[in-house]
Amino acid sequence: MSNYPMSNYPMSNYPITINVDPRDIALLADEDLALAITIAEKKSMKGMSKSDTRAWIDTKTRCLQQSIMALTAIRNTLAAVDNLPDEILIKIFWHLALSVRPCLCPVGKISPGSGISWLVVAKVCRRWRNIALWTPQLYTFIDARNIYITRTFLSRSCNIPVDVYMQSDSSSTNIHGTMAEIKPHFSRVRELQCRARYQSLLALTLHVGSLPAPMLESLHLEQTTIGRILTSNDAVVISEIFKGHTPALRRIYLAHVSIPWTSPIFTGLTELYLLLQHPFISPSMDTFLKVLENCPLLEVLTLVRAGPTLGADFLEYPPPSRVVELARLRQIYLQLSRPVDTQHVLAHLDTPPTAIIIICCQLDSNQDFSAVLPRDCSGLRGLSQVRHLRVFVGDVQSITLTGFTHPSAPVLVMSLVVGENEGMLKPRLFFSQLHRFFPFSYLEDLQLVDCAARVSKEKYVEVLSKLPSLTHLTASEKWPARQRQILSALTMPPLGNDEGVVCPSLKVLRFSGLDSKQEVVDDVANTCRFRAFRGAALDAVHIAGLDPEGVLSLLHLNVVSMVCVDDSWVKEMFLPSIS
Repeated sequence: MSNYPMSNYPMSNYPITINVDPRDIALLADEDLALAITIAEKKSMKGMSKSDTRAWIDTKTRCLQQSIMALTAIRNTLAAVDNLPDEILIKIFWHLALSVRPCLCPVGKISPGSGISWLVVAKVCRRWRNIALWTPQLYTFIDARNIYITRTFLSRSCNIPVDVYMQSDSSSTNIHGTMAEIKPHFSRVRELQCRARYQSLLALTLHVGSLPAPMLESLHLEQTTIGRILTSNDAVVISEIFKGHTPALRRIYLAHVSIPWTSPIFTGLTELYLLLQHPFISPSMDTFLKVLENCPLLEVLTLVRAGPTLGADFLEYPPPSRVVELARLRQIYLQLSRPVDTQHVLAHLDTPPTAIIIICCQLDSNQDFSAVLPRDCSGLRGLSQVRHLRVFVGDVQSITLTGFTHPSAPVLVMSLVVGENEGMLKPRLFFSQLHRFFPFSYLEDLQLVDCAARVSKEKYVEVLSKLPSLTHLTASEKWPARQRQILSALTMPPLGNDEGVVCPSLKVLRFSGLDSKQEVVDDVANTCRFRAFRGAALDAVHIAGLDPEGVLSLLHLNVVSMVCVDDSWVKEMFLPSIS
C-alpha cells in the first residue's frame, strides 16, 4: 500500500495492493509527475541543486493546491444545495439557530456558547459564510450570558427586534454588565427572559423599572435557587417595571416574582402565567376581574398559588357579584390554596365550551370534587359536552379526572389529593357526585384506571345505571386484578328497574392488567353470556396480554364476536394527565 496520506491526495485509478515493490512506486510517481508538469518544465529542473529543486517543487505544489481549491469551489457550485436561493438558505439557518437556543434548563447547566453553535455553517463555503455573517435576522436571539456574544449580536442584528435571554446563578454583577450593553437597544427588545437568583432579579429591576419597552411582546421572569425550595414569601416583589409602558405586551410569565395587579402591564394580554406570587400582593376579586376585563383576548390563564383568595373564615364562597366572559380562552390552570378559592374563581368566569379546565388541589378526607367545582356555574359550559370520561386513581389519596368532548377534545383535567388524616378519600365519593357535573345520559366512553380494589359492586351498579348511552367501557390496572366487582355489576339490572342490564348500549369492553387465570376468563365469559341472554350482547372484548387458551375459550363459548389482545392502547390509560 502506498505510504502517501490518502486524505491529501485524490483516489487514483490504480489498484490498491500491499507489499508493492519500491521500484513500482517510483514508476507511479514519475507518471503522476508527468501529468502534473509539462516536459519543458521538467527539463528546466535539470542541473538544479537539491535546495533549488525543493524550493521549485514547493512553489509548484502551492500553485497546484490553489488550482485544486479553485476547481473544488467550482465543483461545489454544481451541487444541488447550491441551487437554493439565499432566502431558502436563510430560513434553514434560522431554524438551525432556533434548534440550538438554550432552553429553560436548570441555571448553569448550559454552556454560554451552545446558543451560537449554529455559526458552524459559516465554515462550509464562502457563500454560506457571507449569508451567516451578514443576515441581521440570524442574530435576533441575544444569549446575554456572555458579554462578548451580547455585544456582537446586538451589533449584527442592526435595528430589527431582538429576543434577550438572561440566566445567572452568580452575583448581580453579571446583570449590571449585561444591561449596560442592552439598555441602548432596549427599545427594540421583543422578548425578555430572565432566570436568576434573588439579588440578580433585584439588580434587573433597577435597570428596567423606569425603562419603557414599546416593542416588548413577551416577559418571562423566574427566580431560581440552589439547595432549597422557594415559597410564596420568597417571591421578589417588583413595584414598578418598564414605567408601565408596554403597549405590545401579550405574554407574561412570573415565577416567584410578583408585580402588583394594579400595574398597567396587565392589559391586552393573551397569555398570563403567575406562579407562587407573594401573598402581600394578593388581589381582591374586584381587582382580579378588572385585569381579566382588560384582557378580552386572553387565551391561557395559569394561577399557581396566585390570584384572589378568601379568608380562612370562609367555608363557602359568596355568590359572584359579576361574571367575566373570556370568549377566546383555550385553557385555564388553577392550583390555589384551598378548594373554596378554586370555586370562587371559577364562579366568576364564563368560559367557552371547548376550553380546557385543569384543576389541581388538596381536599379534606370527607370532600369530593363537588368541593372544587362551583355549584350551578353557567360558565363551565364545556362540562355539558363531555362524552368521554377517565377516572385515574393513583392511590387512595390521589385521583385524576379527565373529560373529553365527542371528538376526544379535552375540556377538563382534575388532579385531586387529600391529606394524611384518617378516613382518606375514596373513589366512591367521586362517583357519588359525578352526575352533578357530567350529563351521564350522554356519556359514551368511560375509563376506570386502578379502581378495581376501591369501588364496590353496588357503587358500580349505581353509576352504570345512569349511563344508557355508554358504548365503550375500559377497566385498566397496573397489577393483575380479577375485576369481579365491575363484571358482576354488568350483569345487574339498573336501579329502579328489574328488567334488562345496566348500560344497555355497551358494545366494547376493554381490560388491561386482568389476572389471566382461567376463573377470571370464565368471569368475563359469563358476563358476556348473561348480557347476550338479556338482549345486550357485546360486539368485542379487548383483553391486553390474554394467552391463546383464553382467546379460544371465549370464542368457543360463542359469547362475543371478536376478541382482541392488542395492548397498544394500554399505556395511555395510565397517563394521569393529557398528552
